[in-house]
Amino acid sequence: MTVLRVQSPCYQTLTFGYPDAHLFFEMKTFVLVVDDDEVSAQAARSILEGLGYKVDVAVNGEEAIDLFSAGNYSLILMDGQMPVLDGVEATAQIRRMLRGRITPIIGTSSQMSLNECLGAGMDDVIHKPFTVDSLKSLVNKWIG
Repeated sequence: MTVLRVQSPCYQTLTFGYPDAHLFFEMKTFVLVVDDDEVSAQAARSILEGLGYKVDVAVNGEEAIDLFSAGNYSLILMDGQMPVLDGVEATAQIRRMLRGRITPIIGTSSQMSLNECLGAGMDDVIHKPFTVDSLKSLVNKWIG
């Protein structure tokens, strides 16, 4: 149990025993990686987890929408070309959701330009294959 001590406005110290307070201090930022290429997805996951982020992986846009609807993600790395539902359409559907309007979506593609990603509603792009430093820099730029 964690004990929180709070100074009240009337200058009394209040003490609360709060059994789950440690969870607040251990919370991590959640990132959603959306990529049908297992090697790319695992590379992104490994880098992000190494940086201290909690990572979920979706293999297509439909899974991404389901996970995003149920989760609390601070950032999405979205591949452009995937089966079932591609990254462009998935981004459009996520942007229609209230939280989706403010969540940064970064295109991860070897073929899409920055202008194509921006036109699709994404906020930035990182080209594959990316390095640890380039992904770290981009993530810090958006949710640092």
